[in-house]
Formats: sequence, C-alpha cells, structure tokens
Amino acid sequence: MIGSMIRIVLKAFILMTFFIGLNVVPVIAETIVNVGEIRPFFGPDDLNLDPDRVIVAIDAYGDSDREVNGVTFLTDKSAPPNVTVTATHSINDWAVRPEYTGADRESVDNLQEIMRDIRWSAAPSAVQISVSELNPGIEYELQMLFNEGADRDRRWDIAIEGELVVDDFSSEGEGTWTPRNGFAYIAPFVLEEGDDVLNVEMVKHFGGQASKGSDNNPILQAFTITEITVPETPESVGISSSEFFAEQSVPIGTLSTVDLKRNSNHLYSLVPGQGDKDNEKFEVDDISIVRSSTYDFSTHEHSSEFSVRVRSTDADEPSRFIDQIITFTLAEPLAPTVMDITANSVSSGIVIQGLVGQMSVNDPNTFDSHFYSFVEGLGDEDNKIFSIDGDSLRLARQIPAGKTDLSIRVRVTDSTGLYLEKNFSLKVTEPSIRINELMASNGSSLDDDDGDASDWIEMYNEQSGTVNLEGWHLTDDLDQLTKWTFPDVNIAPNGFLILFASGKERGPNRRPLHLNFEIASSGESLMLVKPDGKTIVDQIDFPEQGVDVSYGYNAEANAVGFLKESSPQAKNGNIATQVSNKVTFSHQRGYYDSAFELELSSAIPDSVIRYTTNGSKPNNSSAVYAGPISISPSTSSGTRGVRTVRAFSTHPSAVISPVSTHTYIWIKGTGSPNSNGVVGQSRFVSSIKNDQKYGPLIDDGLLSLPAISIIKPSGMGSSEGEGSLELISLDGSEPGFGIDCGMKIVGGASVGSPKNNFRCYFRSKYGASKLRYPVFANHPYTEKTSEVFDVLQLRSGSHDNFYWMANPGNPPGRKRQGDAQYVRNRWVNDMEMLMGHPSIHGRYVHCYLNGSYHGLYHIHERPMHSYMDKYFGGDPEDYHYTNSGRSGSDHGVGDSWSSTWSKVKSAASAGGEESREWINWSSLADNQLLYFYCGNDWDWTTTHNWMAAGPKYPGRGGWRFYSWDCDVMLHDVDANNLGVSAPDGIFSSLMRDKDFKVFFSDRVYKHCFNGGILSPNGPRAAHDYRMNEIFDALVPETARWQPSSARRLPWDRDGEWRDEWDYMQNVYWPRRTEILLNQFRARGWYPLEAPEFDQRGGSVWSGYSPIIVANEGDVYVTTDGSDPRLPGGAISPNAIFINGATVTDELIPRESVWKYLDDGSNQGTLWQLPEFDDSSWEEGRAELGYGDGASGSEGTLLSYGSVGSDKHVTTYFRRNFQVDEASEIMSIDLGLRRDDGAVVYLNGKEIWRSAMPEGEIVFDTLANDGAGGSEESIFHLKEGVSPELLLEGENTIAVEVHQVARTSSDISFDLEFSATRPSDPSQFRIEKSAMVRARALNGGNWSPLNEATYTIGEPAGPTNFVISELHYRPLAPSIDEDPEGIYSRTDFEFIEIKNISDSPIHLSGLKFTKGINFDFADSSVIGLGPGQSAVLVEDWSAFMMRYPDTDPSSIIGEFKGNLNNDGELIELRDSTNSLVRSFTYNDKLPWPEGADGTGYSLVLMAPETNPDHALAESWTASRSLHGAPVGNAKAYTFSEWQILIFNDQQIKDENFSGADADPDLDGLNNFVEYALGSSPLDQSDQSRFSDLNLVEIEGLQYYAFSYSRWKGLKGVSFTVQISNDLKDWKSGEEYLIPLVGDFESADGSVNRTFRSAIPLNDSKEQFFRLKIVTD
Repeated sequence: MIGSMIRIVLKAFILMTFFIGLNVVPVIAETIVNVGEIRPFFGPDDLNLDPDRVIVAIDAYGDSDREVNGVTFLTDKSAPPNVTVTATHSINDWAVRPEYTGADRESVDNLQEIMRDIRWSAAPSAVQISVSELNPGIEYELQMLFNEGADRDRRWDIAIEGELVVDDFSSEGEGTWTPRNGFAYIAPFVLEEGDDVLNVEMVKHFGGQASKGSDNNPILQAFTITEITVPETPESVGISSSEFFAEQSVPIGTLSTVDLKRNSNHLYSLVPGQGDKDNEKFEVDDISIVRSSTYDFSTHEHSSEFSVRVRSTDADEPSRFIDQIITFTLAEPLAPTVMDITANSVSSGIVIQGLVGQMSVNDPNTFDSHFYSFVEGLGDEDNKIFSIDGDSLRLARQIPAGKTDLSIRVRVTDSTGLYLEKNFSLKVTEPSIRINELMASNGSSLDDDDGDASDWIEMYNEQSGTVNLEGWHLTDDLDQLTKWTFPDVNIAPNGFLILFASGKERGPNRRPLHLNFEIASSGESLMLVKPDGKTIVDQIDFPEQGVDVSYGYNAEANAVGFLKESSPQAKNGNIATQVSNKVTFSHQRGYYDSAFELELSSAIPDSVIRYTTNGSKPNNSSAVYAGPISISPSTSSGTRGVRTVRAFSTHPSAVISPVSTHTYIWIKGTGSPNSNGVVGQSRFVSSIKNDQKYGPLIDDGLLSLPAISIIKPSGMGSSEGEGSLELISLDGSEPGFGIDCGMKIVGGASVGSPKNNFRCYFRSKYGASKLRYPVFANHPYTEKTSEVFDVLQLRSGSHDNFYWMANPGNPPGRKRQGDAQYVRNRWVNDMEMLMGHPSIHGRYVHCYLNGSYHGLYHIHERPMHSYMDKYFGGDPEDYHYTNSGRSGSDHGVGDSWSSTWSKVKSAASAGGEESREWINWSSLADNQLLYFYCGNDWDWTTTHNWMAAGPKYPGRGGWRFYSWDCDVMLHDVDANNLGVSAPDGIFSSLMRDKDFKVFFSDRVYKHCFNGGILSPNGPRAAHDYRMNEIFDALVPETARWQPSSARRLPWDRDGEWRDEWDYMQNVYWPRRTEILLNQFRARGWYPLEAPEFDQRGGSVWSGYSPIIVANEGDVYVTTDGSDPRLPGGAISPNAIFINGATVTDELIPRESVWKYLDDGSNQGTLWQLPEFDDSSWEEGRAELGYGDGASGSEGTLLSYGSVGSDKHVTTYFRRNFQVDEASEIMSIDLGLRRDDGAVVYLNGKEIWRSAMPEGEIVFDTLANDGAGGSEESIFHLKEGVSPELLLEGENTIAVEVHQVARTSSDISFDLEFSATRPSDPSQFRIEKSAMVRARALNGGNWSPLNEATYTIGEPAGPTNFVISELHYRPLAPSIDEDPEGIYSRTDFEFIEIKNISDSPIHLSGLKFTKGINFDFADSSVIGLGPGQSAVLVEDWSAFMMRYPDTDPSSIIGEFKGNLNNDGELIELRDSTNSLVRSFTYNDKLPWPEGADGTGYSLVLMAPETNPDHALAESWTASRSLHGAPVGNAKAYTFSEWQILIFNDQQIKDENFSGADADPDLDGLNNFVEYALGSSPLDQSDQSRFSDLNLVEIEGLQYYAFSYSRWKGLKGVSFTVQISNDLKDWKSGEEYLIPLVGDFESADGSVNRTFRSAIPLNDSKEQFFRLKIVTD
C-alpha cells in the first residue's frame, strides 16, 4: 500500500478532441488524477532533476546511458539490479526527435534522444516498473516522462502499489502534443515499514471509469525517483572491530554510519556524555578509532573493557548528528594456528602473474590482520618461482621444463609479530579445463544479462585447485586461435564458468562474460587454446544443433553427444540416444491435379504422430495418425485449391519433436476449378476473373512462378509472432523448404495497403536459428549468393503496385506521375550488382497466406549485420547497419549502430584517408549515382528510404550503401533530385572533398559512357528481364488486387502496365543519361569531359602509340595502372603529358572537281571500287546540276537525257583524294548537298545513304523524298564516321544521286569531306601489355578517368603459364608483423603465377573460378614478361608486412575466399571459359605435409618444364620460411627460426626443439633442417641431397656431390669435405672443384655442386660430407 503521506490532488478534467474522416467530433474524455499531477515540459530545465537527490533515472529501451542536467539516465537494457521494467514490446526511435529547449545544449540533445525510444505493451497487457532497495519512511517522488510523438488519443490507467492513481491517463497530458513539448506524471510516495519495493503498473483498465481513447496500449520512455525528505538524524553508528592489543599500532576499527539520507558524508568525534569514561584513552583518526599514543594499556589485564562516546555528524547539515556508546575489549595476542592454500596443483600452462591459489589463515584473534611472505628453510626450493600479492599466490616466472612437483615455504605473521610457517607442495599438472557443454541454438534454456537467448558455452575445471584462465583463448577458427581472450577470471575446483557466445563482448570487467563471436548452429569446432596462442588443449566438434538441445560430455566425461537435458552450471546428464523425431511425408509439398493418400512416418519407430489438415499447429489434443490420410483441396471460398498438413511425433527417447508443415496446391482443382481449385477462390475480382482475355490466363499466371506459403492462424500483425514459411517448387526443379519462424507486417505508409509487406525472422525460439537453403541460386546476378539467412523479406510491391503508383496523381505534384511497374525495387538492386557491388538478392513468387492467394511478391534479403557477415566474412557482431539513419543494430551496452554511424559521419566530414577508412567510396558513389539516375524526387530524403551497413572499426572495407524502398522512381525522365542530402548528409559532406568529387566523376564516366550500365539504353536489358519474368504472373495479381481508382478500371497488364513499360523503353532509357549528365554539369559535379582513345584497348603490336584527345585541357596518361592524378590534385610523376588537342584536315572541300557519268546507264557496283577506270567519264566543278539553281550556284551542268518527262534516275560521281598518316585519323565528317537522294561509298564500301530506301540500291531505284525549297541548298551532315576504311595514300569516294521521280525538275550534288586527327600525336609507345589511364587537366579541374587495356603477345594458356607457388596455411603473424593484432593467418595466403615462355603473355580474360575467386580484369597487372612472376594475395597490407621488399607492381590484387587448409580444387579459366589450370592440392601424403601450417609454402618444382599440377610429385615444400613469393626470402637466425616453428610448450623442451633434437624422426636434427630449409615436423619433407654423380671431363671421370641449402639463413656456413678413409677430411679447391655457381630454385633454395679433384681411376674410395656450422 502507498503510505499516508501521498498527497491527494484535485481531480483534473481534460477535454480531448479526435477526428474521424473529415468531420470534427468533440468527445469529452475524462482524466482523473487521484494522486500527484500532470505537467508539460519543454526541456530539461522543466523537470525535477537534482543530481544530489535523484536516486534512480531510467531510459526505457535507450541505446546508451545519457546525462541530463547532471543526472545520468541508465538504459534499462543494462539497468541496476534493483530496477526492472517489464513490457511486451519495444521500439527504437519510435517517436520523431523532439525540439526541446534549455540552458545546456548537451542535456537538451540527450533528453531528445531519451524521449524517442519506448517500451510498450499491447492492450490489455501492462507495462510494469519495479524498484527495490528503497527505504521505508522516506518520502520519494516518482516522475514518469512521455512523448507521444504525434497527435494521438492514447489512454490507459496508472496504479502505484496496487492503488489507482490516474484514471484514463493521456500521453498528451493536459494539452495537445507538439514536437516542442512532452508530459510528466509526478507522484510523491512513502513506503510502509517492511516494504522496500515500489511497484507501478500501467494498463488499459485497472479500475474506475470505462476505458476511453482510440488506443489503450501503454508506453514508457523514462522515469526518475527522487528523495524528497530525510529523517532528522542518522540511524546508527557502528565499528568494524571492538577488540585490540595493548601494543597495537594499526587502527582498532573503522567507523560507519547508517543514514537514510542519500549520499551523505559524516564526521566523527569523541564527545562528553553518558559512556564517555575512557574517551581520553582513544583518539579518532578520520573514520578510524586508534589507541592513544600517551596511554599504556599494558597495565590492564586481558579482557578489560573500555567505553567511549562517539558522535557522527552530517558534514553537509551539522544539525543532523547521532551519539553512540562503543565498548572495546583488550585482547591477549595469540599466534596463528592454521595456514592453508586453495590449490594443491599448478597448471603448466598458467601465465606469468597468473593466480595459483588463495592463502588463508585461522587465528584465535579473529580480528587480527596478517601478512604472508616466503621464508628460507625446509621445502623452500621453488620459492623464487612464485610471488605473493596480499593473500594471492601467483606465478612469478616460468615453471622449468620437466618439473612435476614444486615446493614452497610460507610464513604468515600477525599484527603483533607472532607467526606460523608451513611447507606447501604443488603438483605440476597439464591443464585440465574442458569445454563441457554448449548450446548453439538457444531458445529458452538460459537467458543472458540482457534477457536475450544468447548461445552459451560452459567451461569446467576438473582439478582440485582453482584455475585462473587469464590469457587463455577460445576460438571457432583454426586460423584465428586467439579470437577471444579470457580476462582475469577463476574457475573454482570442480567448478563451472558460463560464457555467452553472443558477440556482445563487453570488456574484461563485466560479468557474465560475453564472447566476441557467436557459434554456428549448423555445426563447427570450438577450441581452447593456451596463452601461447598456438597450443590447442581441448577441442569439441559438434554437428548441426537442435533448438534448446545442448551438446557436450556425458556424466562420466568419456563421451560427447546431444544431452537429454541442458545443465548450465551443473553436472551434465546422459547423452540422448535420439535427438530429433521428425515426421516424414510420403508426398512432398507442391502442385497437384488430383487427390491422394498421404502417409506419415516418424524418425523413431513406435512414436505417436499427431496432425492437423487445416493449417493449425498440432498439439497433444490433435488427431493421432493411424493410417493413410485422404488429402484433397479445400472447398472453402477463400482457400479453395489449397490444403496444409502439419504433424509432429513424440517418443520418450526423443529430445525434440519438431512440427513439419506441407502445403499442397491444386490450381485447377481435381476436376472442378471453380469449386476446389485456386482459380475458384472468392478473392479474385470479377473484372479480371470474368474478362474474356484475362480470365483464361489466370491459371497459367499462377503456374508461372514458385509459391511461398505462409501459415499463421492468428493472422499477420505488426507484432512478431510464430508462423510457418514454405517455398513450393513449380516442377520439382528445386526441393523447396519448410521452416517455422517469426513473422510480422513491416513498412511505413505501405502498412495501409491491404496487401502488406512481411518480414520473416529465423530464430532459435521458433525452430532452426537460420534458414539454410539456396533461395536465390540459379537466378540472375546470384553468383556466390548466401545460402544462410537470418532474415528474409516478402515485398508486396509496396508503393509500386495497385495500392499507390497505379492510382492517378501519384507521386503528387510531379510533372509526370508514372504508373505501377512492380519491378522497380528488384531492378534497382539488380543494377547495383551490375555496377559491381554485392547487393540485395531477390526473386519473384506467388504468396498464399493461410491458404488464400495473396498476390505477387518479391522475396529478398535485408542488408543488416546478419547479412554483412555472409558476404564480407567475420561474424554479424563485427558489423552494424542503419535503416535511413533512424534505426539499426544493437549488440549490447556501448555497441550500437548510432555510435558507429557517428564515426562514419565524422569521417565523411573529415574527408581524405579517414573517410576511406570508414566509407567504401565506390559503393557510396555508385549508390548515389543510381539514385540520381532513377530520379526519386518524392520520398528519398536525408533520413528516408536508404540503408547502409559496415564494419564497427575503420580500415575493414568501409560502410556500404544499399538502395532500399525504391518504389517511387523511374517515373519522370526529367526529374532532378540532386539536392537531396541522403544518406544522412554523407554524400554531400564528401562532395566537399576534392578527391572524392573527382572520384564521383570517375564513376559517372565509367557507368554513363562507352556502353556502361547507365549509358543510353544500358539499363533496359535488366529491366526487360524482370518485366518479362512477371508478365504472366501479373494476371492473377491484378485479379486479386485492384486500385481504388485508376486512369481506367480495371487496371490491367496490357493497358496501364504495358504503357508504363513502353515509356521506359521509348523515353526513359534513351534520354535519361544525357539529361542526368547535364544536371551534373550544371551543378559543377562534372566540370570537364574525359579524354577519349581512338582505339579503346585490345590487341596491339609492341611499340604501338595510342591516340588520345580531349575537348579541353592537357592530357596526362600513365601506363603502369596508376592514376595520373595524385591525391590532392597534383600531377603524378609517372604521368606523361599529351597535348590532347585536335586539328581538322579538309580532304575534299566544297566546289571540288568531280568525275561524273550522266548517261542514265546501269553501272552495277564496280564503279564504286578504287580500281575502277573512270578515265572516260567527264569532269566538272561542283555544284553539279541541271542548271536550275540560283545564278552561278551550279558550276557544271548535267544531262538528264533527251526526254524531259523521262529523265535519268541515277547520276554517278567519283573523286580520288590523298591521305597521309591515315592511322592517326580519329573520325570523318561529311557534308552532302543532294537533290533528291544519294548513297556515298568510301573505297568501295557504303558509308552513308540519305533519303534512300533500305535494301539493295540499283540504277533505277527512286529516292524516298524529293528535295525542295531551302532543302535544295543545305548540306546534310554526317559526323563521326569511322576512319577504318581510309587507306594510306590514295582513296576514292563515289556517290550516286537518285531522283525521286523521272519527271523531277532538278538535280543537285556537292560534297565536303574532312578528317579529325590529334594536333600532337602521342610520343609514348606501349612495349608490353598495359592499362593506359588518362585524365584531362584544365584550369585546376581534372576530368574523369578514362582507361583502356592494350594487350601484347599471346594470351596466358596451358603451355606458357603456371601456378608456381601457393601458401594455403601460413603461420600466424608475429608481433612485428602484426603489432595491433588485426590479422589472422589466412590474411597471409598468396598464389604466385609465372610466365614460363620466352615471350610476353597477357592475362586478359583470366578468372580464378574455384578455390578462390579473382577476375584479372580488376587488376592493373595485365601482362607478364618472359620468365616473370606475380602474386595474388588474400590481404595486400598483411602481405606487405610479411614481405616488405616486394615490388607493389608485382601484386596483381586481392582474391576473394580462402585457400582451404585441407586442400581443394583450384580452377583458372580464360575468356572463352576454357580451363587454363585445374588441379586439387592436398595437405596429406603424398603431397608435402611441410606446407600445412609449419611455415612453408607449396612450390611447383621445375616450373619451366610445365609439370602436371595435379601430381603430388610436381610439388615440394618451400625451402624458405613463409615461402618465396616473387623472389622474397627473409633471412632468420636459428633462434628466430625456432620461435616461428615451435610453440611455447615445445620451445621449453630442448629434447623437442633444441638444435640436436629430431622431432619428426627423419634422421636430420633441427639445426640441419633449418640449414637445408626442410620442415622439422614433417618426416616426408626430406632434404635435397642428391646421390653421388659421375661427370666426365676430358675423358676422365670424377665423383660430383650436390646439396641444396635454404637461402634464408643468417650466420651459417657450409663446407663440403672429402676423405679417402673417413678419418682425414679435406676441403678447398685443391680437393673439391665447384662445377657451377650458386643456382637459386623457385622453392627458395640455393643449389651447389662440387667434384673431386682426383679422377675416379686414381682413387678406389672417396667419401663426401657436408659440414654446417654457425659463424
């Protein structure tokens, strides 16, 4: 009950008004305030926020803690343990951001953010608040804050401690909501004695008057609790100890005060009064009592008592104090009696300063203090290995190798100097911590501290001593063994530790512990790793997991498997014999045309199967399966033609019994389509169903796409609820799937559509935690698409369907409104992929909702954090996403999208390299370019209709941008939306960076010119594909849904939809590109045109000089793939200057002299050829005609024959002209005066016909149109004619002029012919395959980049090209290589390629298609010289850290994917898709095992011989540690080599890692293995000693000895020695003559050969040996 001090406030009556349609109807709604008051507030200064008195401040569903006027509002996601907020729902950024005012801007901003999020409950459920640890008798004030976010009539009741305090509360308070105000409900309360918990309930109806308002769902945004009054005095004073010794030098005890006043501070003193008799014998020292230094207590007997009077005074209010009598007792000093330690063993894997155990002592003087130290004496042998910190025994230095027992001697001394000594023996044990149990598909087995069902892992300590795991690691990635590191955490003897695999890592000091990764319910491996980061001490491999079924060791710890019951923090039970008892259906989900008998069976024999046939979820009351079930289509009007069967199976031995769902569809029923076929469903509108054309097409339309069946008996709503989702194949070409998941309606304005968009969440609590199915396989642009999904969306078309775009006038206020297409959203994502970016995959389906046909849908991905990991690697928690900068992902306290997004925005403002670290420039530029092209000027805004996602940290690929909700676009070819500041100002900020602005123009040029995807008609093919894909499906869609109004009804496929398609084909695609470019030019975003190549790449000869010209400015080019422009705008030192201007040569001027033939004869075609003899033809100066022109305008008169009414149809003209340096001519322009029509030929080839019909032209072919009036005197122009037909030297142009009729009154002919060439031809030459890049520079403005790839030589193929080295499992990085800990071992993978021919080759058209993915078109390295090598790398920066001497120009690029550690198929294909290389490497014999993680790479032996890559004997392990890519081979000393090869445990063991050890037992010790470059851990990796060979020189035979050494040696020398008796060994050229110098092999070894100086015939026996020593 509420205490009596609650004030009763007069009831307040509030007049509320709401609107229905267009009529204003006032309704009196009464808010009755029984306790407290309701106040408006306009900012922080209007609230009761006293930092000294507010004891609780909570932000409901806040993303982080925020301070307002000195009071910190804690988000209830991580609220203190005494605060609980309970609600059924929560929404991030539910309300628009308010516009508050106040003195402190930061407090205003924080309050505005606090008032955006809500927790709420759907009526009649309640929102409840519970706050404990309050003090009875203290008056508090409850302050609840509300921001409705809109003008709504939302009402509910408020109760405190079970009493109704506000009847029909309105979240609009006592007035109307505006963005500038909020409302606070304020109520004082006092808790009764014995009650320390405040309980508040907000619910639709608690009592009093009947509920009013249009919405009764209670909401909560924030609340505070403030102390109002405090007692007049503190409650009591106490002391920590009341016993002391006569000679005690430390304080006797510490004083403390119980005071109900919050945050009070107290001063202590000894005061006169009752009980003060011994005050003079003691003193107060701050908060402690000490004995007086002037008084001698030794004169008193032990157990004597002393009394003092202590006063505690409130430091802030001295009038508040309390006196207390305290009695002290003089104690007799006694020595400690027992000392112990919590450990009897120490793990050999413990880290330095790791905790070994806790010391403890028993002392008769229980109040005494103690000090621990090491002492000399019996058992002190190992004291130096340890240190003591307080009562903690810690490891001070490494335990010596081979030690099995340790002994220490410890003394504990009390405050009087008395002590006890004891020896302790500690057994050295191998770590015996195990991964005991895991839950990888948690539904409800154990919630984490956020209330989330995170996956969890249980560790178990099977030792009798406490184990400290600081520095140990846990991982699920063999290539990243230090993925997560344990903080300073102990596991008690035989104790457990729960780790949440949530990805919410929150630092070392938060408990419970959260990992920085999740575990895969599909199955994977978990490994526990020692602090050395190399040694795996425990590994558990688990298969695909079921919901709430844990996996781990059985009770006896001698087997692993699925456990019958999960047991976090407790001993495991038995392993289940059966896990999932799934039901199998005899007939698969699909399309049928007849009824059938369905048989059900269970995984476990003798199970009980229960089922339903109406779509409802079966339960223990459902029908029991006893035999085949007759299945036929439903005959209900709304679900005709559909039947859904659901079943589950139970058995005592099964852990889970999943429900299986199968939906069957009969489009035409079983003989009567209108009674039991889908076509007979009552939901189809008659205007289409009964239409003579469309009616018969509905069935074909329904069979044109697969189906999605949704079963959700409770119906779709805005709250997530369980349902069943199935994909049903049309013809069995794909298996389809069925899965239970969470579903809800999503969307903004489209929620008003009766069709609606749906979102499906795959979560453990519904069944499988992810959908694992290739939903988008074999669909356009879906190469390498994910087959694992956390979320999928079903889009109805949203605005791009009957609901909005099909209604006339939408979008309103635009020059052209457009019409529905149904494909806009799908097409725009396709375009993003065609522009070169990963984007949202999707496909079209028909949707059935609870058996009812619901229309055409687009199923697609959603670019969230759980999407990013599928395409860019890592875990979902490595990424954040945002929907339009208003909402996004939240991974726990301090790890929300908003904090990362702020960094992205800051980077955009900063520009430069910082922006590249956070933002993927090409993704942003192309995303914006596409939005501009599409012209959405209606509902694309700064914070609307876009999405972005990216890594949480910089330098990891940057944030990417995705087109989202793009329904209102492509409606007006003239639309201009360049002023939109989406996404959230990022683009507009970066356009102030001059480098990005140039980069954006680069992307414009790439996509809008030279056949780019956005060039004229470029997007048409992708759009046509999608329109054709849904062509048939639109018929049933329009039969199911019709707009409320249209240009004409019914809205149909062949009418409005086809008209909109025609607009796209005939207007938008041809014209939009140039319109957009002009918009860019006008805005200054495209200030200069790019230079152009006369030949855009291709095969050329060595020494070729390309012609490059620009309309304006100077041209700068590079041939090494680099940019002519440096960041910042300077000219690259690698750039070559080209003038870039052009000149025009007038090859045939007007009024030239022409040969002509005007006799009306049929000349056939020979007259067109250059070699035709026209010497008999007449000649004359143009213009040539009948003489009817203006005076003097016709220089030569032609004959039309003898009959004026039957003139010659055709007159022929020819002229020869000279061309010098024809290869430099870029284009030809012609001007033609003709009356009536003409055909022009250049060197025998037609280049133009004007006013002439199509098809064959003969001598009597008439022209199409007559030339009259002014047209007789004009020159018709033809520009940009290809110069390919021009010849060096003499050329011939031939023209035939045709009359429109034989009675034509006139003829006219004249022609001008000009050629354009560069004014200053290029001086640079291309000697090898190269990418030429060019920019123009004019007045400080750089043009976009143009580039062309020229190839020289043969293409790479099986005869001239090899894969010479691959490093599939490198060593983990050293500290020097990775000081910041950002790389994993896979980042150092590489593949080396090599040209083995004597001529240049080019790499154009090559693609790695298996093993890794790489398109050589993406690289500037496009050719290799004779014998030249180059590398592809996993990570460029990591590669350069390990191989810093690499020439960057030899790095081709970064490949996608990883090389499999176990071996895999590698495929390389050429431009014709033919195989260049195909082979499968392996990590097991006979393949070299030394390449499998021991630091060596896989090297092709004798690559110049082109060995078969598929044969293991063609490969060897590299001699160089880390391999020798493109000649890199780093030198190491033996000790450096040891550290890289062996782990910490092995290093400690000289018998394993020492110079003389032979761990792989191959007869070579470690030092020899190091010197020769072989692996000490791989017996198969033998050194390359050859047998003794015989060589013949001048007829004499000599023994020759060869060896190979690793060239990565440092400080090692080799000497070959020879002996005749194995005793006397000789060396030097007197005895051994080198045959050849050092020969370096591709594997990183150096080969040497020596021969004996003595011929074989002169010595019967010769012995050779190799001596290897350190310098």
